[in-house]
Amino acid sequence: MEYTGQEREAANKKIAENLSAVDTLLKECQELADKYKLGFSFEGPTYGTGAWYESGEWYASSQSC
Repeated sequence: MEYTGQEREAANKKIAENLSAVDTLLKECQELADKYKLGFSFEGPTYGTGAWYESGEWYASSQSC
């Protein structure tokens, strides 16, 4: 199926909006973790893209291999 330039542009815009929302939510999680001295993990969409946040730092999941 062929998509018009306008449809592709709309899709790119929506992707950017969603990624911005993810970024905002992760920053909020970081602030809460820092405030309450907590850690959390975030699993990416594919194997090997996860990470965890602890003591003000992000650590790639590959660091625990």
